[in-house]
Amino acid sequence: MGRVLGRGIGYLAQIMFARVLAPESFGLFAIGWTLLRLFSIAGHFGMDSGVIKFGGQYWQKNALKLRSVVLVSLTSAFLSGAIMGMLLYVSAPWLAEVFFRKPALVPIFRGFAIIFPFATILRVAAATSSLSGKMLCGAISEDIAQPILQIGLFLVLFNMGMGLNAAILSIGVSYGISVIIGLVCVARSIPGIIGLGRILSDDLVPILRFSFPAIVGVTLGAFNLWGDRLLVGYFSTEASTGIYQSVSVLTMFTTIILSGFKISIAPAIAHLYYRGEHEAVKTLVRSVIRWALYISLPILIFVFVNANGLIIGLFGLKYQSGTVPLLILTIGQVFYVAFGIADQIFLMSGRQKEWVKISASIFALTIVLDAILIPRTNLIGASVVSSVMMLLLGAVATMRLKHHLKFWLFDNYHAKIIVASVITTLITHPIATNLPFGFAANALVTILIICALFMTIVWAYGMETGDRAIIHQIIRKKTPRQ
Repeated sequence: MGRVLGRGIGYLAQIMFARVLAPESFGLFAIGWTLLRLFSIAGHFGMDSGVIKFGGQYWQKNALKLRSVVLVSLTSAFLSGAIMGMLLYVSAPWLAEVFFRKPALVPIFRGFAIIFPFATILRVAAATSSLSGKMLCGAISEDIAQPILQIGLFLVLFNMGMGLNAAILSIGVSYGISVIIGLVCVARSIPGIIGLGRILSDDLVPILRFSFPAIVGVTLGAFNLWGDRLLVGYFSTEASTGIYQSVSVLTMFTTIILSGFKISIAPAIAHLYYRGEHEAVKTLVRSVIRWALYISLPILIFVFVNANGLIIGLFGLKYQSGTVPLLILTIGQVFYVAFGIADQIFLMSGRQKEWVKISASIFALTIVLDAILIPRTNLIGASVVSSVMMLLLGAVATMRLKHHLKFWLFDNYHAKIIVASVITTLITHPIATNLPFGFAANALVTILIICALFMTIVWAYGMETGDRAIIHQIIRKKTPRQ
């Protein structure tokens, strides 16, 4: 829940930046921010996954080995982030002036370059603190403290007249403070981790052998999700980049939901798979996909039926040309929610190298198609490529998992949920476009209608028995006893 809340605050910060900054300035910011997000994932070399896998083996069994794994992982993440940051800082003039052909990006790239090592170590610190089974502290440091501090600092600095620099400086300071909080969480969750003592490097090579292929696949997967913004920045103008970033944010709220599910079930998938309980894995992943759809589809339907109103109400008239790309990206997010859990199944079943191959193929095809379509059709081309690649990535991953695990990720219940969402969209769209209230009231009424209608159709159309039982249990807990 903390991660979901924190990511939501982070996306709200993006909406605020887009609203306050003009599309041109927000477009420049978006290029730097996307680089930070992508390369902070790659920058820690997968040490967040490695510290969980190897640290979990030593938890409450070998304190010295646990301490060594944690310190090696944190140090490696910081050093690799620092090296990547230095490379970006030095290459900023070439990237900005020659590659992106936008000289104003130089100070932005250099500002984000300084943040790199803090972003990489924060992710590993948050993962480390979860070894104890208590994820709240790590979630607070990474997903709650950082975006809240970012928003607060930005408002103060922007009111001081710092403009775009306020956004960059607020991110840097918020990451620095959050790293301190994250390291305190590590020290509290693993007593004795900070202090003098011998450090064993025995697990360094095994960690890298596991983590590096995993992080390559995860990074390529993240590029397939976010990289279209960089390609728009390369092929199009600053204003188009800002508009595309803003509409992308509106569809990305569902990634928060799926991210929470993926973090929660990854250890369970690994445990069940290595015990040979493939039937239990099938039951688990199908259930997670259903619940991800239950929660995400009403949000995506709301964005789809109210796209133009959302853009004008949240960002202003300057962003209105993003309406059609937003509709297309919303469809793509349905594919992401449906297929997005596939990467965790590959990683937790030890097939990270195959996931790298699949992600790399989609990555290469994405760049080729974007290079063809963005110069010709601008944001519509970028959104079409993104959505089609989501579908293709999911379809290929699903077929490969069927080959390995001997079952499909989907069944008739998932199809019924999708049908229910289509019916809900067709009914709700004319209602949403004709509501007479203001922006906020229209949005509230629309989301209430969508949620009520969608769940009613799903329930009547044939909800899975176990899901019905869960809902009954939730209702009984919420209903006060007489």
